[in-house]
Amino acid sequence: MAQDNQIIRSLIERSRKGNFHAFKQLFEMHAGYVYAISIRLLADPEDANENTSKIFIEAWNTISMVRRDSPFILWLKAIASYSSLQRIRQKDKDKTDGNKKTPDQKGLGFLDQAITTLPESERIVFVLSDIENYQTQEISDLLSMTLEEVKNFLVSARALLTKILVVKSNEALERAIKQLPESIEPNENLYNRIIADISIKNIPDKTEGPEVVQDRDDEINDNQSKQEKKRFSFKDFFRKKE
Repeated sequence: MAQDNQIIRSLIERSRKGNFHAFKQLFEMHAGYVYAISIRLLADPEDANENTSKIFIEAWNTISMVRRDSPFILWLKAIASYSSLQRIRQKDKDKTDGNKKTPDQKGLGFLDQAITTLPESERIVFVLSDIENYQTQEISDLLSMTLEEVKNFLVSARALLTKILVVKSNEALERAIKQLPESIEPNENLYNRIIADISIKNIPDKTEGPEVVQDRDDEINDNQSKQEKKRFSFKDFFRKKE
């Protein structure tokens, strides 16, 4: 498995040493990716904002646990997916039949809008399987469902989406899924709030200035991270960290 590029690795190592400015750059590069996972699983912008904030605060506090032999974006993916599922479980315990609300679809593309309107179980299975590329057995373990239940929910989700999108086959749906953006940018207030929350609890390293790493766009946009995330397993996340 390919490693992070030198820029990402440098920012991670500086963040390990307590350099807040380096972590802020990591956050700005990856916030849209984490938010995209959160909004698709949670189908609620407010919940997705809270989840994204929680994830990056946790990431700052546990940056020393990032594996050196696995891409940083995959570590974030595991945290984002697991945190979203935990949030759904907690909400399911707390909610009543009368408090269901229509998702706010502002800022989402047409397919993402359709995904957020799916029934909860269908939506979660579909996102984990067809967007985040988890295996059926992994999804079964994560959701405490049988393999048959996972497969049935996936079939149901695909059927609903093909109807909403007015496409004639799963192949056409797959082509549409490939066009989904990897990142969905949260609003600026979320950036400011997360940075403020972390700053209050942590004093930035004064030995290194807040310089911005230059020429990072070419390296970040090489699609390597997008390809690598497809081969990630939750087992990698819970494996003993080095």
